[in-house]
Amino acid sequence: MSGPLRGRRALVTGAGAGIGRATAQRLAADGASVAANDLQAGPDVDAPGDVSDEEAVQGVFAAAGARMGGPIDLLVNNAGVSAPVALEDMPLEEWERVIGVNLTGPFLCSRELVRRLPGGRGPATIVNVSSVHEEIPWPSFARTTAPARAG
Repeated sequence: MSGPLRGRRALVTGAGAGIGRATAQRLAADGASVAANDLQAGPDVDAPGDVSDEEAVQGVFAAAGARMGGPIDLLVNNAGVSAPVALEDMPLEEWERVIGVNLTGPFLCSRELVRRLPGGRGPATIVNVSSVHEEIPWPSFARTTAPARAG
């Protein structure tokens, strides 16, 4: 396969649908070997696993690297979840799930990428994808429903 990314081995997390799937397809069209990760296996997911789980991440990288014939050298941390619930109604378990996928996941995947590079070094690329909702909030997504106080 030819293209500007020929010879690169990419892992895209959250690639079961949406932006992740489109990113995986584009990387492949540009010549990269691509492993698509998502929580569940599916027709477009060849590296299923929970990015918030350290052992699962190790397994995803091992399987993807074995399938592509070498270590990942291009990582797109795209997996993300949200919690459509008011702050006062959010259970701790839901908060921990959001933090696990959205913050711990990119850490675990980035760390695993570096650990698997030959000698812990080498040319590699890490792209972290974020949501526009850090800039433009949605109503009832971890916000308070309490009335504003005067004064």
